[in-house]
Amino acid sequence: MSELQNQVEEVTSPDDTSEDQETKNVKKTNWLGISSGILLIGGVFAGGWYWYNQANQPQEVMAQMPPTGVELMAVGSETIEISSEVLANFSASQTVALRPEIDGRITDIFVREGDTVSVGQELFALDSETLQAELRQAEAGLTSALATLAELEAGSRDEDIAVAHAALQEAEIRLNNAREGASPEEIAQAQAQVEQAQADANLATERVKRNTVLVQEGAISQDRFDALKTEAESTRAQVEQAQRRLSQLKQGRQSNLGELQAQVEQAQQNLNRVEAGARSETIDQARANVSEAEANVARLQSELDKAVVRAPIDGIVGDIPVKIGEYVQNGDNLTNLTQNDLLELNLSVPVSSAPQLRLGLPVEILDQEGNPLSEGEISFISPNVSADSQLILAKANFPNGEGFLNRQFISARIIWSETTGVTVPTTAISRIGGQNFVFVAQPAEEGEGLIALQKQVELGTIQGNTYEVISGLEVGDEVVTAGILKIRDGSPIQPL
Repeated sequence: MSELQNQVEEVTSPDDTSEDQETKNVKKTNWLGISSGILLIGGVFAGGWYWYNQANQPQEVMAQMPPTGVELMAVGSETIEISSEVLANFSASQTVALRPEIDGRITDIFVREGDTVSVGQELFALDSETLQAELRQAEAGLTSALATLAELEAGSRDEDIAVAHAALQEAEIRLNNAREGASPEEIAQAQAQVEQAQADANLATERVKRNTVLVQEGAISQDRFDALKTEAESTRAQVEQAQRRLSQLKQGRQSNLGELQAQVEQAQQNLNRVEAGARSETIDQARANVSEAEANVARLQSELDKAVVRAPIDGIVGDIPVKIGEYVQNGDNLTNLTQNDLLELNLSVPVSSAPQLRLGLPVEILDQEGNPLSEGEISFISPNVSADSQLILAKANFPNGEGFLNRQFISARIIWSETTGVTVPTTAISRIGGQNFVFVAQPAEEGEGLIALQKQVELGTIQGNTYEVISGLEVGDEVVTAGILKIRDGSPIQPL
């Protein structure tokens, strides 16, 4: 007792230094930790001793214990899915980038971003005044070509044939006149012209002779004498011309018959051509001209149609980066159209699952809690594996009833197979020494009531809150699903 008092005094002594005080506090803490550890070990030993005594109680003692209230459930047969969850993303069934096919300035934009449009609906308009003018000119050329072709195919008109007949008759009259010769009056007139020309020539020659001496004597000028000589030569030429005409009239103008005959033949050919109509080669050329004009009109009409950009598919209008008045060129981006009614789910499947992958396998879209939202089936399997991730691309189509977006990531489940088997809730499973056990309700051998019989089971895959039981249970067995921590093998139980 005196030693304890000394220790107390030592602890409470005011002369102690602060360092000694800290050392004593640490010692006191260590003693408290050691004491707590001893108590914990003692409790565990006592609990283990109690469990050991309970576990080794004879069945007779167990049977005399009051029954423990538990929840029971009859084992049933359910459809068991063998499945895998994979990461997937959506892609729209159709996405189209709209670009102009011609250069031009934007004159109108008929839609806004986010609008839903139908195929063929007008979205943008480009300046088309030049194209419209060229089209009108081409249409006029086509009209002219068609008229020419129609005229050629219809043949010659009656008035054209009448003109050709008249020309032939005129040529024939000229030829007949030449063949019959000149009339007596014409010959007499020609003879008189010859005589008059000869008299003029004689007079002119006599004047030259008389004035020869005069020019030598200087009585007249040389210019005057030269004029007289020229006049004499001219009169002699007139005589020759008059004589030739007289000779032609007398001979019936035979020299002109060949020329007149050629004119008659030409007139006859012209009449035949007019009566027969245009030649086939001319009509073919006219038809070719029409085809060329039609092609030109079609080309310009196509160019003019390209001045209006229409929706090629039904969809939703995306971002519109251009404005009215901007000049765009062939290939510039105007906007995008996305069709989200039917989405394509892109699945990334590990290459280890390739042997199981096949067309038609069911696929489920999962929410954040793993619950299925919609179901489809695999419609495409890529023949290639990605080099970097060693994943196989598979696709499935889904109607977009949940408002999913293009390129959205989501979890999906591929169902490899479905079988029928025995399942138990996960709450019915207890694990001892790495083995799985369940408590099965059995009638007591003596007396009335039920006892819990512990059975080892072999489990398969987990599906939701249930396990597949491969062996150890049969359909109809009643298993304990709640209260398994309060019972052991052979414990009396009572259904709640």
